Amino acid sequence: MKRVAVQLLADSLGLSRVTVWKALNNREGVSPATAQRVRKAAEKMMQEDGAEEAAVSPVSSGNVTLLVSRADTASFWMQMVDQVASEMHHKKLRLHYIPIDAMHLSISDLETMLRPDHTDGLIIINIYDETLIRFFQRLDIPKIYFDTTPGHRAEDLRGDLVLLAGQSPVHELTKELIETGCRQLGFIGDLCYAYTNILRWEGYCAAMRESNLPVEERFCLTGPIGAESYQECIASFLDGLSEMPDAFVCVSDFVAFVTLSLLADRGYRVPEDVRLTGYDDSQDFMLDNHKISTVHVQNGLLGKRMVHQLLYRIDNPTADFEEIFIYPKVLNKN
Repeated sequence: MKRVAVQLLADSLGLSRVTVWKALNNREGVSPATAQRVRKAAEKMMQEDGAEEAAVSPVSSGNVTLLVSRADTASFWMQMVDQVASEMHHKKLRLHYIPIDAMHLSISDLETMLRPDHTDGLIIINIYDETLIRFFQRLDIPKIYFDTTPGHRAEDLRGDLVLLAGQSPVHELTKELIETGCRQLGFIGDLCYAYTNILRWEGYCAAMRESNLPVEERFCLTGPIGAESYQECIASFLDGLSEMPDAFVCVSDFVAFVTLSLLADRGYRVPEDVRLTGYDDSQDFMLDNHKISTVHVQNGLLGKRMVHQLLYRIDNPTADFEEIFIYPKVLNKN
């Protein structure tokens, strides 16, 4: 029994995949005219395929689904998505892409779309919503995560987990600041958000302990920061300081960029007055001119690596779950 490939149908009609899916499954949010157009095109496609009996499914069997949150917020994520798509194409496998936040799908929608008998595997990138993570945990589908929320491990996620190592590179970044004369060092990063943020915090704390320097709470912003609130939260934090530390170790290049901009607004020069470090080596933020050391992540290769791991998991569904640490290199801009 052949099945309609939803993405192919969407491309042929110039519609989004979610619109086609809703039309085929009688969901709200699609005009009657569009729904009729989709159904007619689906029937024609099945007739052309010569199917004696056909069924419409939101995800064709033999496919991998990529679920990503906020991929359009930075080239870092888009490059990873592009590499996943490229590797899947190279291996002649069909990839269904779901930008999870943009599509506004309910858990009920996802339950229908990600049925185990229609989906061979899941790649889950940049998703830190606990409700979604609990849903993914329940799915009896091979899956691989790129990062997750604090407290989760591969075993309870019931899938493989790829993580960027944080302790070693951030330890190195922090030690370099100390070796250049910095004695008061702060840290900026939401420790409630991502497992990898915790790892980077641990690297910072270890370097401070080894150098017999105190981790001063007043110089550290580690509480929850909303996805749209970084500017406001970091501005409030900086305004609450009676003096600036010698440096801030930032959890990412994005955080370093926001901090840099806010320091400049307040008359501080980087690196002359305050030193900063980042993580990701993102080209979105043009930090080189301020000698902001960072950690170079080969995010394109990460996408390829995740595809290979998922295919291994699909071929070996009873294999023990794995946590895979990637160790990127520090880029010293001093």
